[in-house]
Amino acid sequence: MNNDTISLLQECSAGANMAMSAIDQVLEGVENPALRDALTESRRVHDRIGGETRSLLRAQGQEGKAANPVAQSMAWLKTNWKLTVRPGDETVADLIVDGCNMGVKSLTRYQNQYPAASGHARALAGQLIDAEEQLSNELRRYLCRGNTTSLRLRALTVLFRQCFGLKNLKYCAAVGDEGALRMRQCPSRVHNVCLRFPNLSLRKNLSPNDLDD
Repeated sequence: MNNDTISLLQECSAGANMAMSAIDQVLEGVENPALRDALTESRRVHDRIGGETRSLLRAQGQEGKAANPVAQSMAWLKTNWKLTVRPGDETVADLIVDGCNMGVKSLTRYQNQYPAASGHARALAGQLIDAEEQLSNELRRYLCRGNTTSLRLRALTVLFRQCFGLKNLKYCAAVGDEGALRMRQCPSRVHNVCLRFPNLSLRKNLSPNDLDD
């Protein structure tokens, strides 16, 4: 087994683990039985493919690769944040479809990166890609267009509360100099939010340049 084969199998193992972790995070809160069944079946497929990659690696004295802990932590934060702002099956579908698209992109990149991998390893990567695409296609019917402005404001409410304990956006917009001082001390991600949503009344108290101080 050459190095490309080992590397591709390890990335397949990591991808399968990442997908199962993502499904596990949302499965408990799913209400629609058909959506739950689709997620459960896809998890079973990922578990089977991941198990096969680990078996092949163990036969060569290698270990399967765990999902990237940083990526996994970021995915966990994103999932919990979105489900807090807007719980429900539509949000679950949106999160999983995004994850599937990222998975397909990553696995395709690894197939190209390791051209000398064995046919079996490439076939397993192809099975994972097919599983991701199938799940994404099945879940698209649960997506619908919502009020994005309202959702963004609700998301910002949660974000600001978590950053510096303000009660609500109206209070945050009215705190004046004290609020500006708090914002100077808040994480850089709030700076990015201010830049992305320039019409927020919060900008009356503080310019983006002040946040760099």
